[in-house]
Amino acid sequence: MINIPPIKPSTEIKAEILPDVSKIWKIGQVLNARAETGGDALSKIVIRIGQQLIEARTPIPIKTGEELQLQVKALGDPPLLSIVTTADTKSIAIQQLRTFIAQQNDISQFIQSSHKLVNDKSIPQEIRQLVNTFIAKLPTPENTFNVDQLKRLIQNSGVFLEAKIPQQQPATTTQDFKAQLLKISQEITKAIEVNITKAQSNPQEIQKIVKQFVNGDIDAKQLGQLIHQTLKKEHVAQVTQYLSNIVAGKPLPQPAILKTDFFIQLENIFKHIKNLPNAKQLNETLLTSLKNLPVLEELKINIDNALAKITTQQLVPLTREADNFLLLLFGILIKDKDAFHLIDFRIEEEKNHNKNEESNWHVTINFEFKELGKIQAKIHLLGSKIATAFNAERSSTVDKIKQNIHLLENALQKLGLDVTSIDISQISQIDQQHHFPENIHILDENA
Repeated sequence: MINIPPIKPSTEIKAEILPDVSKIWKIGQVLNARAETGGDALSKIVIRIGQQLIEARTPIPIKTGEELQLQVKALGDPPLLSIVTTADTKSIAIQQLRTFIAQQNDISQFIQSSHKLVNDKSIPQEIRQLVNTFIAKLPTPENTFNVDQLKRLIQNSGVFLEAKIPQQQPATTTQDFKAQLLKISQEITKAIEVNITKAQSNPQEIQKIVKQFVNGDIDAKQLGQLIHQTLKKEHVAQVTQYLSNIVAGKPLPQPAILKTDFFIQLENIFKHIKNLPNAKQLNETLLTSLKNLPVLEELKINIDNALAKITTQQLVPLTREADNFLLLLFGILIKDKDAFHLIDFRIEEEKNHNKNEESNWHVTINFEFKELGKIQAKIHLLGSKIATAFNAERSSTVDKIKQNIHLLENALQKLGLDVTSIDISQISQIDQQHHFPENIHILDENA
């Protein structure tokens, strides 16, 4: 089922006004129609429904005289209709992609957690170095002023990574946002090593782990990983505290955990280590392993969420309907001293069937600075003409934009653009841009 997209209000084809018959339609009703004038995908066609003619831009090639079925999706003036088509491999694949794609947390959560870990000596040096390098490479506001610099930032935003690999561009690949995240994720996976299903503090599982350690099949680091994976979160915290007292030589606590069956099994490990010549080193290694894993797992989850967000940005344009001209989604992370700001971009194009018509572009930019609050900029570019609208939630931010808007206007004029309008408004709440095709398109008709 493919929605019929809207067309511009003006048209060279005369069509009759849809009469009151549309008021008796019901949502879900299927109407028989015929193409009076066909055309290629994205071209304007004339469709006859009964005795009436309507005009629309078709998302698929339709031949003159072709019989169609149109389903009523929504009522109103004008109504929303969709072409009923037989599902093909492409449409099925698109539908499956849509079920896979989901809203993901942005990169800010990863940055917030990783920024705290840079100087944490308990985290493996390799991971700390990668995170430190990643943060150090983040662009500053000054890096976005130059057109060439901004172009490089967009190219390295992560959404173009796979396109660079076949072209063998190692220099740009290593600077790519997604490539750096993947490398950090791989190093964390190596550090965690063990990945088994939690057994809910099962004494039998603990007994197996104890046997493996006593027999020398696993070392102290792997022992900590297995304990962390096998015990409940609260039990891991209690065991960690118990072991911390052993290492510090403090009196051992007497929590309720000591009376549990699984802890009785763990005590065999502590007794075994106590009789070994390198007991202090083993206890310290085991304690470090237990402390590191929760932090590393949290970091890994945040990185995976950030990678999923980039993958979503890559996949969504592929799932668009033929009438949805979404071309590109990406985000750029800006570092300003100790603060990090994510700027989201959405670029769309209205494809013109007439090659003589000028290109029509729409760009939506969302960002939020602590000092300014949420801001949304909408840019409409038609040929060399440009119109911009700023929306801000704070009145003080609106005033600041108005005070400096002449700088933007002068910069646009220097680029050879004709500034038709720059609007600045305050709204109570800015909705973040919706990354998914909304499938809401009105069938346009003209008298």
